[in-house]
Amino acid sequence: MTLGADVAPPDNRRRFLSMWRLMSDTGNALGPVIVSVVAGLWTLAAGIVAVGGVGILAAAGLVRWAPKYSPFATRAMMRARRREPA
Repeated sequence: MTLGADVAPPDNRRRFLSMWRLMSDTGNALGPVIVSVVAGLWTLAAGIVAVGGVGILAAAGLVRWAPKYSPFATRAMMRARRREPA
């Protein structure tokens, strides 16, 4: 929800965050279903690998679309971040 609040458009924040929450809850509910369906069709190991693949895709999506810095970050936070070694 924090990431959603950072990227939500100011003029339509409530609607955006409600859809963000809906997608988040849907993903949480579908995780066990994916494992069960794949395990029923193949093996439990294949179900676990399938969920791992979804996790890798989600991480790639975060790298691609998540902002590196929040426009709501304080100046002190930004200065501390710049001073950290890479």
